[in-house]
Amino acid sequence: FNSFKYNEKTKELIVGSTYTINSTIDLLKSYASHSSSDSNIDYNNIVDHTSIFSIVANHLSMIANNQVRNAASWAGNLMLFLRYKSFPSDAVLALTTANVKLHVCNKYGDFSYVYMSDFLSLDYDEFINSGSFIIALSIFESNNINSSFVTIGETFKVAQRDHNAHAYVNGGFLFTISNKISSTSSPPFCHSARIVIGGVSKQTFIPIKTQKILSHNNLTTNILHLAMQTLKNELNDFGLNENIDNAKFSIDSMEIFLYRAVLRCYPIQSLPSHTVSAVLPWVKPLSSGTEVFLPSDSSQGAVGKPVHKLEGAIQSTGEAIYPSDEPMSTQGLFGVMIYSTKCGVTLVDIDTSNAANITGVVSILTATDIPGENTIGKDLYLFVPIGEQVKSIGQPLGVVIATTEAIAIQAVSFVTVSYSEQVTTLVTNINDAISSNSYYKIPDHIPSLTMMRQGNAEKALINAKYRSKGHISAGGQSHFYMETQCAVANVNDSKYIDILCGTQDPSGYQSAVATVLGVAVSNVTVKCTRAGGGFGGKITRGIAAAATAALGASILGRPIRIFNTRTADMVMTGGRESFAFDYEVGYNEDGQIVALKYEVYVDAGVAVADTIGGVYMGMNWADNAYYFPNYLSTAKICYTNTNPRTSMRAPGVVQTCLATEMVIERVAVELNLPMTTVQQVNFIQNGESTIGSQIVTDSTLQTVWDKALKKTDFFNRYNNIVSYNQSNLWNKKGLAICPVKYGIGWGGYNAGIRLGVRSTDGTVIVSHNGCEIGQGINTKVAQVVSKELNIPLSLIRVTSTATDKVVNGGVTGGSGTSEVVSQAAINACATLNERLAPYVTDSKAKTSDDRATEWLALLSSLPSTVSLNVEGWYSPSGNPNGQPFQYFVYAACVTEVSLDVLSGKVHVLSSDITYDCGQSLNPAVDIGQIEGGFVMGL
Repeated sequence: FNSFKYNEKTKELIVGSTYTINSTIDLLKSYASHSSSDSNIDYNNIVDHTSIFSIVANHLSMIANNQVRNAASWAGNLMLFLRYKSFPSDAVLALTTANVKLHVCNKYGDFSYVYMSDFLSLDYDEFINSGSFIIALSIFESNNINSSFVTIGETFKVAQRDHNAHAYVNGGFLFTISNKISSTSSPPFCHSARIVIGGVSKQTFIPIKTQKILSHNNLTTNILHLAMQTLKNELNDFGLNENIDNAKFSIDSMEIFLYRAVLRCYPIQSLPSHTVSAVLPWVKPLSSGTEVFLPSDSSQGAVGKPVHKLEGAIQSTGEAIYPSDEPMSTQGLFGVMIYSTKCGVTLVDIDTSNAANITGVVSILTATDIPGENTIGKDLYLFVPIGEQVKSIGQPLGVVIATTEAIAIQAVSFVTVSYSEQVTTLVTNINDAISSNSYYKIPDHIPSLTMMRQGNAEKALINAKYRSKGHISAGGQSHFYMETQCAVANVNDSKYIDILCGTQDPSGYQSAVATVLGVAVSNVTVKCTRAGGGFGGKITRGIAAAATAALGASILGRPIRIFNTRTADMVMTGGRESFAFDYEVGYNEDGQIVALKYEVYVDAGVAVADTIGGVYMGMNWADNAYYFPNYLSTAKICYTNTNPRTSMRAPGVVQTCLATEMVIERVAVELNLPMTTVQQVNFIQNGESTIGSQIVTDSTLQTVWDKALKKTDFFNRYNNIVSYNQSNLWNKKGLAICPVKYGIGWGGYNAGIRLGVRSTDGTVIVSHNGCEIGQGINTKVAQVVSKELNIPLSLIRVTSTATDKVVNGGVTGGSGTSEVVSQAAINACATLNERLAPYVTDSKAKTSDDRATEWLALLSSLPSTVSLNVEGWYSPSGNPNGQPFQYFVYAACVTEVSLDVLSGKVHVLSSDITYDCGQSLNPAVDIGQIEGGFVMGL
């Protein structure tokens, strides 16, 4: 089981079944026989297509990620396939391509060998019932030395990502090719072929007829076409996978695999130069990056300095405690949500009897157990009641509470939920909603939501020299924050509820939980030390977990933790909204847009919820970096039978700015002008107004743009890429530059801070309403306090956020919380400085230690009548400048990518971002945020 053996003479490697996937990869690489002895070739990163060991090792490395491969065994992966035959296992694909021999033993101690080609057809139940188990595998290396035939093989995988993604389609090919080629123009002769295809059929299969077509034949174009047609016919015989979204894409991918594998058999020098890119390996270069920023103003103290994030060290080492890390007491219980698996139906019954009988299950709560209001937002139940309509898959129906999380997860699978027949026609996507007029009534009192207008777009379109119309779709995006929704609830003094959770809106959660429990808001305290990522996803969508934990704790009188699995979290959380646009644009011969008209459609799901904010932002930010003298956009919010959408990093803005950039590109294509020309001619200038009627006065866009073009040598690189694309049929490169104008507003924020000074050691204890979600708000607040009090940063401690520290605090979101909380800190420090002023002497401090000494001396001189506890508040009803935005940031990004035309795989080769955010509170933190946002966009 846990050993290996290699026979040098036969080139047979035997690997025990408990070997991890990564350990197996290491063995295969160490014993691989390579076609070249050139020491400059790094076979750890390049596949040797003449080595079976190298081919298999390469494909095994595509499984999941390094952590999974370090823990999971190759045999476990095979058994997963045997249990679920539709699973497109990459381990099965690789080992079947090599026709590995499995060593199997049954419960009677009988040993046998099973080749992978036979393993594909084994029945799981028969295998298990016979007490069979896999002991080891045997794999033989290629024997190409002094042979008249050479082994050539390749495996392929098309997936959403290179790692952490199951294959849409995978394929493996192994040929024995004659070593005797009469000339470079002669097609290779194939002695035998082995082909394995996964993902596209009901299960991984071997197309025997296709193998016969290729075997004992020259690999000519005609033979290739015949093999492709035979492969499609065999796929029909095996049966197409009914679960694939795009059958044509999967079938085309399968044919492309065959085409590339056949090309691999040709000597590379015999291939036409423009097709060589189909067989050249992609070798990922070592990633690197450079960060450059202007030095800070020394007169601003700690503000503006690239201070390391206060939590950075413990986050890097894993010592930082997140809500899901919080240790539970011996009385602690664990809850797992029951959620709907159907929609457009009535909830008839929830039978919990089987689940309740499982040892360790303590309680199962449903809508009838809620003492207060069964709501977590407008039109949203905490738990759908019996007799009510289930509108979307993933709606919470109840919770199983048990002594361990594993027991609770198991018990949920024993809960039987009964639904009625379909009671409504399902609207599952934005196109269905548009065709069926499935829209919400948008509240008229929300400005800039229903319509945005500047000038007279209708008239300007009629008079425009050129006009174009089109439709744009911008899909949604699932949240993938590091820590899923999590909440831990405790009961104090029999009636008070304390909740520790990952949240961006403690006060909002506090009110919602109090409503569910039917208690005063003051009876509930919500605390957040830090959240494991948020990006808007924890503004409202975590309320269900918090309220459920609080409900369980209040009923049972014991601590309850709710920690969603990743699967449950993705099913229950709506993610970014899908947008659709119908546009009409008018422009002149130099590319200047004289009129732009949008009809915008937004998929909100079964409740408007966060989408109101997404639509508002999308409508107001849609002009991006451009000036449109005549502009009209109207919005319709679509109802679909999907979960309510969730705020997600620049909600609405990503989609509308994408649409605007595509309109710019459309104009460039229609006029046959460079994209950069059309972009620049439409840049908004100082003195011109945004679509929200704000006159721009701070634009540095052209400066940022010019720096980005110069720094990246944009136009020379562009010309080189044009030449590259003309010379390569199957690999293309692209280079683009994208501008950004992003408005920031402070209006509507409630920012509060409490500040206390410990007189004995000078430590300043700070509490504020903002939530640390990775954006470094605690660090920035500490820097501001350090500057305002003229004390070292080391004397400042920022504590956890809690609703009993700062009452009525606002939401953390919209990219402005750090700034408004810092303003509240300035106000608090001003109050303290005013109290201390009569006792302050002229400072002679030159160093940080000097400032600390002076600070302690000042504190020791104070009479006891001076309070060292102050509060600060900042809550402007609108922006101080009276405009929709307090200021704008300007940026430009140049990105080069390569595209594998045959697979659709895209590689980002380089990106250069030039960014003007004004006076940064902390360049190191802000650069991290910029880079993080960029990667999230990828």
